[in-house]
Amino acid sequence: MQPLMILQRVSQDPVDLDLLAAALDIDLIPEPMPDNLCLVLQPIRFPRFDELRWTLKINADHPETRRRFSIAHAIGHLAHHPKLIGEGLCDDLEYRCPTDGPRANAAIDRHHETEANRIAVGILMPCKAVQHRHAQFADLDQLAGHFRVSPAAMRIRLEALSLPVPPMHSLLAGAR
Repeated sequence: MQPLMILQRVSQDPVDLDLLAAALDIDLIPEPMPDNLCLVLQPIRFPRFDELRWTLKINADHPETRRRFSIAHAIGHLAHHPKLIGEGLCDDLEYRCPTDGPRANAAIDRHHETEANRIAVGILMPCKAVQHRHAQFADLDQLAGHFRVSPAAMRIRLEALSLPVPPMHSLLAGAR
């Protein structure tokens, strides 16, 4: 099944990225990496069977929210420009693929990275789900925790959807 078709069928919140990756033939491998590296995505070709799978290594030392965004970001690359991935790509902390060096992929530019980020946001915080859950949580930490994203990412998503940003529980607790 094509990645875009699978993504359109994602309805659970928070999304189970392990199941989504399996449906897209992606092997997830948490692995210690240098702190400035988020992900390494590489194809595994089986020409005899005309099959293509993917290996996605994510930085095991990063917080869960960043690892989840890294997975969704890589799925974004696969959904919109799989042919540009070539022999692979890696992304740094700003989700930028180097254009030179041993892990370079000059075919992936800022536009492609922005597109992959947009898709990642839609996977992790689907518009309808965020609108539905927004009223159920009293603070930003709880809402972000439900979707398993950072409060900063949830704040940006709420602002993009023109929804009021609830206060953060940690800020409320500090005011007592």
